Amino acid sequence: MKPPRIPKQQGFVLILTLCILAAITIVAGYFGLRMQQSLQLAQMRQTLNDKQIAISNTRAEILFRLCTTHLSQYGLGVPKGEIALDDRPYANEGTTVQLQDARGLIAINYIDDTQLYNFLGVMQVPVDQRHHLIDTLHDYTDADDLRRLEGAESAEYAAAGLPPPRNMPLVSPFELKSIIGWRDMPSLWQDPSVTEFVSVGAIAPINPNTAPWQVLAALPGVTPALAKAVVARRKLGPIDVALFEQLTGTNQSTFPPQAVAYPSDGVRITQRAIGMPWAIRYNLRLTPLSSISPWQIGYYYRIEDKSDPASANNVANSSEIPQLPARSVVSAAPSVLPFQ
Repeated sequence: MKPPRIPKQQGFVLILTLCILAAITIVAGYFGLRMQQSLQLAQMRQTLNDKQIAISNTRAEILFRLCTTHLSQYGLGVPKGEIALDDRPYANEGTTVQLQDARGLIAINYIDDTQLYNFLGVMQVPVDQRHHLIDTLHDYTDADDLRRLEGAESAEYAAAGLPPPRNMPLVSPFELKSIIGWRDMPSLWQDPSVTEFVSVGAIAPINPNTAPWQVLAALPGVTPALAKAVVARRKLGPIDVALFEQLTGTNQSTFPPQAVAYPSDGVRITQRAIGMPWAIRYNLRLTPLSSISPWQIGYYYRIEDKSDPASANNVANSSEIPQLPARSVVSAAPSVLPFQ
């Protein structure tokens, strides 16, 4: 007995039904994937917003502290409750914040040639290139178009296809990237780069309590070994100029002084959030006598920070990072400003 034959029409309907079901499955999967991606993007935006809010809250807290807390040799505030101004990190609301006294940095617009020569040596610039970098820096920042012996003015920048020098003081450490010689010197842009040790403020003396050893080694007669010894010694307590001279065997009490063991009215602030590939950095100067604002921000920019959040450079989630100290009681303003 022959099996019953399926009508051709019924076979066509079956195939059409299977095709429709397959199409529905594909479309449903596509929209499901899009919904999942949209949900992930929304969560990422929410996380980013939360981190930016945390950074903003910490920024407001630091600005409040700077305007209401006295400066001292210990940093910002009283001993055992102070915020150090040597760029060490503090944790706050899932972020880290670092305060660096501007007097602990190289004042690149005002440093004398001897200190700059020493500093370039610390940054591993070859001896035969240091005078070239000094001259190109001066040519870039001075008001004239007269070329120094190893410098570069408008003609040299035009020949290199670069914008001409601004003939004004630098407005940001990253402007060093625009200067002939500086932009082409690899050792200046390794980690840590030259921008970590440079300020553009008008603060020339160096504070031995807040400067990294690379900056201290720029002072006359101070070797890298002596500078590292000073950094190790100040962990026991603040160092005055007399002790600094005793530790290094140098005389920094000339006029104008090469070292001043007290913070300035300028501070560089660096903020990070856990898991973010960037940090923000801005330079702030206290102006309590101004009729406009209690502070001024000289520059503000974002820096790449691809290090592991648990590493030494970005340790907002590490138990080794101390929390931002609690606020101290705000007392009446003294008759003499603490940073004078």
